[in-house]
Amino acid sequence: MPRFTTSYLATTLESIFKCRVGDVMFSPLAGDASTRRYFRASFRKASGESGTIILMQLESPVAGDETDFTLVLKFLRHL
Repeated sequence: MPRFTTSYLATTLESIFKCRVGDVMFSPLAGDASTRRYFRASFRKASGESGTIILMQLESPVAGDETDFTLVLKFLRHL
């Protein structure tokens, strides 16, 4: 079961894209043998442009603002 709602996704997408977002929907994607779950979220920006993103949900919430994945990504960007 996802730990987010369409309302939460809309608010998060609005902060990312800096515009109003509506018609948010999501559906689970087929997984693999890991404990992560993946979802496809579709939405419509205020401009009428539609978009989709892929969400990854870890088995348990991560304490703090960044996961190990994002910390490694930042490190690799500076090599």
